[in-house]
Amino acid sequence: MRDAIDQFDALAKESGARVVHSCGFDSIPSDLGVLLLHEAVKRDGTGQLQDTTLVVRAIGGSKCALTLTVWVSSMR
Repeated sequence: MRDAIDQFDALAKESGARVVHSCGFDSIPSDLGVLLLHEAVKRDGTGQLQDTTLVVRAIGGSKCALTLTVWVSSMR
């Protein structure tokens, strides 16, 4: 991630692009969960999100080494 930031940050800022380090099957469920939580808090007027925590109780589906590697590296 550091290498990508160092390599593309200036170009991204210049063009208005966003560099996304994690996306796809691994991160979409957690990202959507945070978005839905944010929208619910905003809609209910109960305050603002300060922090969120991802809790994984089980990992299902096929055992894909790449998916597991991405998941483990994102938890560091």
